[in-house]
Amino acid sequence: MAGFLVFLVLAGVCILTLAFTRNAREARSIEADAARGGDYLVRHFHKEAGNFDYLYDPVANKVKNSYNLLRHAGTTYALLSLYERVQKEEYRAVAEQALKFLYIQQAPCPLPHKDLLCVYEDGSAKLGGNALAVLAFTEHVRVTGDTMYLKKAQTYAAWIVATQNESGEFTQHEQTESGTTTDLVSEYYPGEAIFALMRLYALDHDARWLEAARKGALWLITVRDAEKTIETIVHDHWLLYGLRELYAIEPDVRYLDEARRITDSIAALQHVRTDDVRWMGGFYTPPRSTPSATRVEGLVAAQGLFVQAGDRVYAAKSLEVIKRAVPFLLRTQVTVERAAREGLNAEGARGGFTDSLDEHLIRIDYVQHNISALLGYAEILK
Repeated sequence: MAGFLVFLVLAGVCILTLAFTRNAREARSIEADAARGGDYLVRHFHKEAGNFDYLYDPVANKVKNSYNLLRHAGTTYALLSLYERVQKEEYRAVAEQALKFLYIQQAPCPLPHKDLLCVYEDGSAKLGGNALAVLAFTEHVRVTGDTMYLKKAQTYAAWIVATQNESGEFTQHEQTESGTTTDLVSEYYPGEAIFALMRLYALDHDARWLEAARKGALWLITVRDAEKTIETIVHDHWLLYGLRELYAIEPDVRYLDEARRITDSIAALQHVRTDDVRWMGGFYTPPRSTPSATRVEGLVAAQGLFVQAGDRVYAAKSLEVIKRAVPFLLRTQVTVERAAREGLNAEGARGGFTDSLDEHLIRIDYVQHNISALLGYAEILK
C-alpha cells in the first residue's frame, strides 16, 4: 500500500512538472511573438525626432501623415513592459527617446490650473492624454528604477484629480487652453485615469491618488454601469486594470462584481462558433485585432483579481476566453509567410499587427495592445 501511495505521489509530481514545462515553453513562445511586435516599433521609430510611424500601409509600403500623442504614450508604456520581460536594451533606448518626445509636448494646464502640466494635442488637454503619460512615466520608474520622471508624473496626475468632482466622476475629458470643457466624453478615459493613479500610488504612496482612484471606480460601478446589462456594459479594459490594483489594497466586493459582469459580457460576445475558422476567438464582425487585444488585456487583469479573491469559477472562465483569443491575435500579426501570401511589404510590416485579417493597415496602438495582451497571457502561463 505504501509503495502504491509513493507511486501516486511520483506520478502526480511528473504530471505537474510536465504541465509546468509545457506552460513555460508556451510562455517563451508568446513572449517571442510580443518581441516581434517590439521589433516592428523599433524599425518604425525615428530616433532624432523621437516619434513612431503612426500609421503604416504595408500594401503600398507608405507611412500616413498623422499622429496621436495619446497612442504614442500608450505605445511607450507597452514597449517598457516588453523591455522588462525580455531585457532587450534597444526597447529601453527607444522608449526613453519616446518619453523625451512626450516630455517636450507638455504645457501649463488650462485655466485655472496653470501651475500643473498637461499633454496637449490639437490645442486641447485630454484626461486620457495625462493618464497615458502618467502610465508611461511610472512604467519607466517601475521598470528601470530611475526616478527622473516621478515628479513629472505627479504633476500630470494632479490635473487628473482636479478634473474629478466630489461624487468621483471625471467631469472634464477635454479642455481648451482657456479652460472651456468640450462635449467629448470618452468611455475609456476614466479607466485610464484610475489605472494611472494606482500605478503612481504604488510608487509614491500618496493617498490622494488612491482616494481619487477609489472614488472614480465606485462612480463608474454605481452610476455609469449601474443599469447596464450584459449587452450594454462597456468592455472597459483600463478599468479592469485599475480594479485589480484597487482590490489588492482594499478587497471591496463591488470591484469583484464589476469584473464579473464585464467578464460575462466579453465571454458572451466572443466568436466561438463560426463558419470562418479564422474568426475563432476574435471580437466584432468581422473580428478586429485591437478590440480583441484590449479584451484580452482586460481579462488578464480580471483573472488576476479573481485569483486574489479566490474565485476559481471566474478565474477559469476568464482564462478560457483568453486562451481562445490569443491564437486569433497571432493570426493578425504579420509574418514573412503572411506578407508573401497577402502581398504585404515584409520588411516594413513583419511583427506588426494589422487592423483585421483582411484590412492591412498597421497603427502603433494596434501593436501596443497586442504586445500588452500577449505579455499578460505569458505572465499567467508562468
